[in-house]
Amino acid sequence: RVGLTRAMPCRRRVGRPHSKCRSSRSLLQWALVLTAFQAGSGETYAGPHLVFSDVDDTLYASGGKYVSKGAGVDDQFYHKEVYPGVAQFMLELARGPCEVEDPPSVILLSARPHSLKTLLEITDDHKVAKLFRHTARMNNVENWGVDVANAQYGAFANFFLSCRSGMGLKKYEQWRDFRPAGEGKKVLEKHEGVQSVFVGDNGQCDAMAAVQMSRNELNTGEPTKSMFKLSAAFIHNVQPGSGGEPSYDAEDERLALARHRVYLVKDYAEAAIKAAELGLISQAGMRRVLHAIADSNLGRLCQAQHQISAP
Repeated sequence: RVGLTRAMPCRRRVGRPHSKCRSSRSLLQWALVLTAFQAGSGETYAGPHLVFSDVDDTLYASGGKYVSKGAGVDDQFYHKEVYPGVAQFMLELARGPCEVEDPPSVILLSARPHSLKTLLEITDDHKVAKLFRHTARMNNVENWGVDVANAQYGAFANFFLSCRSGMGLKKYEQWRDFRPAGEGKKVLEKHEGVQSVFVGDNGQCDAMAAVQMSRNELNTGEPTKSMFKLSAAFIHNVQPGSGGEPSYDAEDERLALARHRVYLVKDYAEAAIKAAELGLISQAGMRRVLHAIADSNLGRLCQAQHQISAP
């Protein structure tokens, strides 16, 4: 199956099951939460979304191999292991709660240096791009995936500055100044007033960038102009405060982020449930994300270990 994470081995180290299988929270427990939600939460926008996404520790794990180089901190998964449900989650966000038939493709906001683009970029042949196209086909959606032509890249200098003046500010500016070209522009022209969602992680200043997107202003408070108002941001919690920015894992920090419509999530099951609660995706879309996770190689592995139950 194209692009899915590998099912073996089930132990990263001798005597230790895959860390993500040790979660006390099962997909069945997640599914039981469905009945507690009412559609929407005061959100007036119900259209599709232009999804902006980070790469390392957001689409797939860095494996924690390059922490000192600023290239990710998540060592709970194998290096470049694609996170279960990420493609389905972003497709549901792109379609929105009304599930449009022609959603805009995902735009990458990467801290990877532009000068190394030819070595590090995600191309149409990359396993992530293939997985996203495969997910679209499985959902009867045409011409959706990763918009590699409009991907945004960073610079070496960003790695040596603080989050506020380096990678965090760069990603905010990439979002603020983004202007689509080519086929991506044609799709967006069909959805006038489309809003955006940012998906990142707390290993490379993405939470700080997301707060700035929500404020839609520079650090000085000067108003800025963006074509795509931020509906929400989801930050994958991959580190306990030991990386380039705080973990925001304390309850008061989570609440502070939520006031800016920025939500810290453990995995894409939690992200999908929150997105449905906010009215960003449909209830059916949320269930599809949960099923995609259960049907992934890692989901099947954990079920085989009797750690989780399929929804």
